[in-house]
Amino acid sequence: MPEEKEEGRLDGIEVDDVVKVTKGEHKGQNVKIIAVYTNSVAVELNKKQDDGTVEKTILNYKEFTK
Repeated sequence: MPEEKEEGRLDGIEVDDVVKVTKGEHKGQNVKIIAVYTNSVAVELNKKQDDGTVEKTILNYKEFTK
């Protein structure tokens, strides 16, 4: 019996895609996806931390658009 595919909330979203944040403190920023999870993605922000590394965060599928 074939497995039923779950309705994909993140269909078409891949690593290295650039998406726009629609909610939260980073609203309006374009960010780069570094990992895709079930209902969320890890992204690199356009901001450096004090030690020179790029700031990263997790966004829920409701918090960004492609």
